[in-house]
Amino acid sequence: MDTRYIPARPPVLAEAIRAAPAVFGAAAPLARDLLDAIDRVIEQEVSRLHAHIDDLYSVLDPDEDTPVALGPGPDADERERRLLHLLGYVLDKANFETLSHVQIEAAIRAGTSYGVRVRIDPTMVAHLALFVRGHGESEVARRDRYRPWRRVVTLEPVYRRLVVVTRLRGEVGVRLKLFRDIPVRDVEALMPHATVEMSWIDRVLVFGGGAGALGGLAPKLFVVITGGVVSFFSLLTAAAIGLGGLMLKSFLGYRRTKQRRTNQRTQHLYERNIANNAAVTHTLLRMIRREEVKEALLAYTLLASEHADTESDDAIDRQAEAWIRDTFCRRINFDAPDALETLDRLDLWTDRASRRVRPPAEALETLRRHWIDRRSESYHLDTEAARRPATPPGEPPVVSIDSQAGESGACGDTGGS
Repeated sequence: MDTRYIPARPPVLAEAIRAAPAVFGAAAPLARDLLDAIDRVIEQEVSRLHAHIDDLYSVLDPDEDTPVALGPGPDADERERRLLHLLGYVLDKANFETLSHVQIEAAIRAGTSYGVRVRIDPTMVAHLALFVRGHGESEVARRDRYRPWRRVVTLEPVYRRLVVVTRLRGEVGVRLKLFRDIPVRDVEALMPHATVEMSWIDRVLVFGGGAGALGGLAPKLFVVITGGVVSFFSLLTAAAIGLGGLMLKSFLGYRRTKQRRTNQRTQHLYERNIANNAAVTHTLLRMIRREEVKEALLAYTLLASEHADTESDDAIDRQAEAWIRDTFCRRINFDAPDALETLDRLDLWTDRASRRVRPPAEALETLRRHWIDRRSESYHLDTEAARRPATPPGEPPVVSIDSQAGESGACGDTGGS
């Protein structure tokens, strides 16, 4: 199930609607015109939101090339609090879902990323939240645990898109990262506070090889045990050389193995990374535009069809999900409340209570006037401000990780951005 995300680009969705007059009736031939008209209005709304979030993030962006000094204090805390809430709103509108601390803990326990075991140190983190969109399966090639010379390809559950929002202790800036096609059990490797740790197999190989340095001591110990004569100095010298060789060889082997694991993690992050910091906000706003256009177009064309069941909002929801499943072979949870609310602010209803919408030609003219008059340009700013919780000065920002979780890596509440 791909949750609320509609797995098609807006033009592809419009073309699929146009090709299905048996489902969408008189609205089908005008699907592309309706798409363009809705998109113009949504673009106005998103552009205004874009300007606002750029201004808010400008002093908290670690990559900003014209930084403004903002030291720790009430102003920094308030700006960060507003930014985190706004990011939560943006991610929700882009059809992302928050990973709960239980899900994050499960991913951390699950284990490894391309053979890399990662240790989480929650004391390094002031705030952390993970958001995902799209669930699927992907082929992942890994080395067999018992026969490491062989690679085994398996199907593993993945998050199609994953966003990490975090601030490390001692930093003012908020870090944003967007990844693609992340296996569920590899989530822990994406955390900025993760450090590479050797697996038990690595430790056996490293210290087992180092133990070979004690080989010279074994014959002398055998002589002593069997009652033979050997000088104490000779025995002590052999032990010192053997233990010294063991320590040196184990230390160098440990460093080499850990560096190899670190390089594997770096390559993994590089291959899966889509955007960082301000580029993440730009990408998310583009997603909002696409998702709102797709939801509104699908909901409107179903409601305008004489063939659709419009007796209830749930009926529209079920029909949208069934059509997506039959057309794109993907199961989704269509966000009907959001789609119908978009039709409301676009003034496309003639009677909301009975779920009747304007005819397609009239809807196109209404959308054109709506765009010219910029009627809903500040929609996102007004909605986000209305949802923003009133947090007393001095209260910590709302996205946090439990710094007392200890070395087990158990994360605290990450669900409330």
